[in-house]
Amino acid sequence: MARNGSGAMSIDNSDFQSGANIVANELDANFTTIVAEITNSVAVDGQSTMSGDLAMGTNKITGIGDPTADQDAVTKAFLSAGYYSHLAINNQTGTTYTLVLADDGKYVRLNNGSAITMTVPANSSIAFPIGTQIAIRQVGAGQVTLAAAGGVTVNTAETLLLRGAKSSVSIIKVATDEWDLAGDLEAA
Repeated sequence: MARNGSGAMSIDNSDFQSGANIVANELDANFTTIVAEITNSVAVDGQSTMSGDLAMGTNKITGIGDPTADQDAVTKAFLSAGYYSHLAINNQTGTTYTLVLADDGKYVRLNNGSAITMTVPANSSIAFPIGTQIAIRQVGAGQVTLAAAGGVTVNTAETLLLRGAKSSVSIIKVATDEWDLAGDLEAA
């Protein structure tokens, strides 16, 4: 007796014919198998956790509530509503700043009266995932220059200088050491 690969469990009941005596050790073996199969199943009331992958094929998971913890699944409606889109803000007041992994998906605000250099690090230093997007704003008078670390390419039709106070740009990682830059930049 075991599951048939589709999740159905069958019992070999050839030992249990009408009018035949039930042999205790055969009955025990069947019950042992049933208990093992139930133990290896996921309880519908959430008492047990999965210990392996769940192949869904073309099926869907339905009836999911809105997430409340970091590892909760989300519904399409929750994702489409943009609940994920609140940017965390990273305020910087020095004259130099190098992007860090925690800046992925953040809004970096650079504010100083003197010129500011913001460095885009090489992938060998900080391995941002491809698709990383970081919003950048020059808050005050100190002009922000984006500097590409050795081996890094920053693609833009303009310069790597933000145009002035209150200018904002976005930088997106498109390959291992390649980023696209767009926004309110000083003209080339």
